[in-house]
Amino acid sequence: MKKFVLFVIIFYAIPAFAQFNSVWDKVSNEVKSKNSFKRYEWFYRPRTDEKGIYPKEYIEQQKKIEMEKLSLLGKNGNNILGTSDLWTNIGPKGINMSGSFIPLSDGCSFL
Repeated sequence: MKKFVLFVIIFYAIPAFAQFNSVWDKVSNEVKSKNSFKRYEWFYRPRTDEKGIYPKEYIEQQKKIEMEKLSLLGKNGNNILGTSDLWTNIGPKGINMSGSFIPLSDGCSFL
């Protein structure tokens, strides 16, 4: 009986401690070395789940929730999260060159 329990524990424990290989790790090294794959992986890897599935339904659901929030906020005086239509440019500002002009007619020669 002890051997059976030990066998069951080992049989179920080994897969639990096995390293998880994601879909991205199963790609061949030849494909991984291409820039097109690197761009694809850079964009999609953070956006997919551990199985490599892009959650389209979840994104559509979140989009719908955000659109409902915006429609509710729009009814309250068009004030979306404390923003206003008035703004001031804080920089960078252009350099006023009108005071730094040295006229060449004063007899100054730079040549």
